[in-house]
Amino acid sequence: MNRRLSPYGTQVSAGGGYAFNAGVGEKARADARIIVEGVKTTVQQSRTSKSDAVVWQTLTNAGSNTETLALPSFAGGGTFSAPGGLSVQIPEGDFKSQISKLSAQPGMGYLNDLAARKDVNWQAVKLANDQWNYSQQGLTPAWAALLSVAVAWATAAWGPA
Repeated sequence: MNRRLSPYGTQVSAGGGYAFNAGVGEKARADARIIVEGVKTTVQQSRTSKSDAVVWQTLTNAGSNTETLALPSFAGGGTFSAPGGLSVQIPEGDFKSQISKLSAQPGMGYLNDLAARKDVNWQAVKLANDQWNYSQQGLTPAWAALLSVAVAWATAAWGPA
């Protein structure tokens, strides 16, 4: 079993399992917490097409923006111990279904153990899930300018004399 003891109060052990211990050692804080923080990943997709004719133009754009939150995974069983408890991030949504879905993934069974504890501060993380699809069409800039000159010329006779 490998052990690493920081003079500032953190101990990590691994081998057949894992053990995370905060608040141990000579300079340990009495309110030391273990923070299990997720990593956000963003996938953005966009498709744009443009069609230009002599007089008319069309522009379409569609896409999506999706964020996911990846939590650490640990092989084998283990323990978390901290006098100040734990802070754990999970995706926003129904707590029980999030824990059920996440803990079913390899190396994430520890979330079931943490869900049964009273010293865990669960932090819901809002994740983006946006989709868009729009289309624009109209005169080309050259034809719009030509049309405005023609209208100005045609209406010039109606102006003040």
